[in-house]
Amino acid sequence: MMKLKNILFCIMLSGIIFPLSAQDTVNNKYNKTTQHPETGKIMLTGKVTQDGFQKIDDFMEYYQEEYSTYVPEIGPLMRILPKLESSNIKIILGTWCIDSKQQVPRFLKIMEKLNYPVEEIEMLAVDRNLEAEGEENPVEDYNLKRIPTFIFYNQEGEEIGRIVESPEATLEEDILRIFTN
Repeated sequence: MMKLKNILFCIMLSGIIFPLSAQDTVNNKYNKTTQHPETGKIMLTGKVTQDGFQKIDDFMEYYQEEYSTYVPEIGPLMRILPKLESSNIKIILGTWCIDSKQQVPRFLKIMEKLNYPVEEIEMLAVDRNLEAEGEENPVEDYNLKRIPTFIFYNQEGEEIGRIVESPEATLEEDILRIFTN
């Protein structure tokens, strides 16, 4: 009888905790979705996490496809790893943007392969007007021209470089260029 009560208690507890943890991951202060007024498509807006791409159906398919098929060339990046590890990174993206759909999963895979703490990368999703929930003005605040924009900062918070829209060569080569100039 005691065993049955323990099992029932665990089931009830998991029924309470699981929805809360799922809510925190997807719908809390991160990964807010909105619907485009003209197309009706779902977009992320405001601060987002990698979980937003991996757990929200509208983004999961393209994220997984790009992430799983991309093979990063991280060898040359090993030379600048100490500089990279002491930097901060911000990504401004649009979940409706073709370049974001391609480059953001690739970038995150590169960072994971380098053991960079991906959860520390600040990501901000903008709508088609380049506005984001909870942000003043991303265009002015970050001198935003196109998305995605990958901004690298040193420890003092000064920008040391950025990759805008698509890399000039490859993401890996562009990152290396930023940290070797």
